[in-house]
Amino acid sequence: MAAPPAGDPRAVCPWPFLNSLGVSTISPQPPPQASKAKTFASVLSGSVESSVTLSQLPVPVILGDTTYVKINEQLYQDQLKSFKNNLIGCLLLRKGSSPTKLHDLKSSLASLWKISSPWRLVPLGKGYFDIHFNTEEDMRRVWGGGLCTLASGLFRLSQWQPDFKPGDALRQTHSQIWVRLYGLNQEYWHPQHLMEIARGVGTPLQLDKATKEREFGYFARVLVDVDLAGNLPSSLMVERETHCFPIDVLYENMCDNCGMVGHTIDRCKLRNKESAKDDPMHYKRVVEGSKHPKPVIRQEYGVKTNPRRSNLFLQSQFQM
Repeated sequence: MAAPPAGDPRAVCPWPFLNSLGVSTISPQPPPQASKAKTFASVLSGSVESSVTLSQLPVPVILGDTTYVKINEQLYQDQLKSFKNNLIGCLLLRKGSSPTKLHDLKSSLASLWKISSPWRLVPLGKGYFDIHFNTEEDMRRVWGGGLCTLASGLFRLSQWQPDFKPGDALRQTHSQIWVRLYGLNQEYWHPQHLMEIARGVGTPLQLDKATKEREFGYFARVLVDVDLAGNLPSSLMVERETHCFPIDVLYENMCDNCGMVGHTIDRCKLRNKESAKDDPMHYKRVVEGSKHPKPVIRQEYGVKTNPRRSNLFLQSQFQM
């Protein structure tokens, strides 16, 4: 029996007859190496913070009881560019509803939005969320969907804005309105041209299906996020390099009298009240032309005072 070569860790069987029985020799396993304990310095050596040296950090300035720290402005402006596809969401729970877990909320929103690309939902506290989208197309499509109705409550979307704090009251002066653009020839019906023109009244979100497919050419229809606190133009001037022409703008389901969304001017209650004050026969004509019963108008009476009598009374009081 030949001896194994030097350095071979296999065991040697001294009985040759056991080799014919097919008994396999067991090779010894190397002893397990003890894992090296990580130190605090080794953990920080591979972190992102290690790339920032102390010489790059600003020196705090103390003025009175307040400490001021100035950050890198260029880095902040670069960070703002990464938030251009973000939205702010606010969850309004129904009365008696229990708080919703983040995973359940994101699953409910994903079933409504049906976005193929990944997106993130970051809780900010007090019911507000920061929504990160990968593409501007996904952001516009979700924003155009408007208010989301969930089983636990309502999820309201608004435009992302810098320096937003969850504790601050977010003014809801924006609304998504379908806008009609009249006076555009077919050569201006390119999606980019329509979005550029609609930018004159707000933030364009999406085009109507009939507009994209050019099923008719009476008007172009664009969903726009408008600021109701500002002045909405009723016409726009479209400019080219050597040409300029006006177009008319109409806001669907928006009252021209009170400026509220949800009704037109012919159904404006404020206008009807003003008409009733100006014309005493307004209610009479409305009742005669309809089958509804005549409304009861409550009249208030007050005692008329004689100014001459009041002056005499005051003079007598001073003489006494």
